[in-house]
Amino acid sequence: MLERQLYDYYRLDSDNIMYINDDIVVSAKGKLYLIRPSRSMINKKKFAEQLRMLEHLTVRGEFHLLIPVKAEGGNYVSLIDGQESVLFEIVNDFSATPSVDTSIGRKLAQFHIRGEDYEPSFSSWQGVAWLAWQNRWIKRLEQLEGWFVKKQTDVHKTSADELFLLSFPYFLGMSENAIQMLTDMQLSHAFIIREGKGHTICHQRFEENTWLTLDSHHISLYKVPTDFIYDHLTRDIAEYIRYIATTSAPLFEKKKRIHLFLTRYSHVRVLETVDKTLLLARLCFPIHYYDAIEAFYQTIDSRKLNYLEEDMYRIINEADDYEAILNSVAAYCFPEGRSREIMPEWLLKKSSYTSDHL
Repeated sequence: MLERQLYDYYRLDSDNIMYINDDIVVSAKGKLYLIRPSRSMINKKKFAEQLRMLEHLTVRGEFHLLIPVKAEGGNYVSLIDGQESVLFEIVNDFSATPSVDTSIGRKLAQFHIRGEDYEPSFSSWQGVAWLAWQNRWIKRLEQLEGWFVKKQTDVHKTSADELFLLSFPYFLGMSENAIQMLTDMQLSHAFIIREGKGHTICHQRFEENTWLTLDSHHISLYKVPTDFIYDHLTRDIAEYIRYIATTSAPLFEKKKRIHLFLTRYSHVRVLETVDKTLLLARLCFPIHYYDAIEAFYQTIDSRKLNYLEEDMYRIINEADDYEAILNSVAAYCFPEGRSREIMPEWLLKKSSYTSDHL
């Protein structure tokens, strides 16, 4: 079926097909291609904006960018295995890559610098990006709070329901504090909104595997344009830290990785006080908790319920570790203790405000 669609849409005879999570890597006539399916219908205006971002980054000298391929009808979007998808060519540009520090922190900072002078035309991405965070957070909080009230009144509660009811007040407090931090930013730093500094090309959710790895010699390398979004640079930094913080590893190892990531990033692109404050606010809002709860209650696949319940339990059970990492990041950003002025006292109770925490 897939082979037939590749030929019908792109006149490609595949030699080999490899699956990497939701992506499909196709080898055909000595070239590599990536099929990136979308979970929902692709927004054509948003996709056009992402192609403009691709062009901008190419001109600015960014490497390892995947190039979209048009189908026979002249469109980039095709229906493959029942999902709207885009085919990208994976261009081998290793010879053009400068031999510098390949750490993810340094590479991300360089990526952000190349995207800082981009001007979006997509209306949803215009204006001060982090102001939109607050609106989305309030909406997600209200939705989950409504579900919390409903579950309280349910006569028959499952173990997952009890876990949710027990944990929600704590994460509600974190959420409200994160929202308040952004409100305080607006009130005390009005000039920041006017200047709009720190906006650049980012990613929907920047994690270890966002930049694709195809072999052991080229880790986190290939950038897929459909991942791009215009936002404040701390979106990517926070989500990468959140990714590390929620992986299964000893706490001291996670702190060490985060310290290295922040240090390497800061060597290329210095984080200002405003950037650090936004970083802490975004980390304070427990997106990972919302994702886990929503995924569990929204799934209709009974085979996934056990896994999703285990994931929900793990996130709740490791809340203390996440809080410790949040405190450590605050200590790194404000080693002189100024984080007391930014973050609520109860979230800083475990921090000694020294870089020794990391």
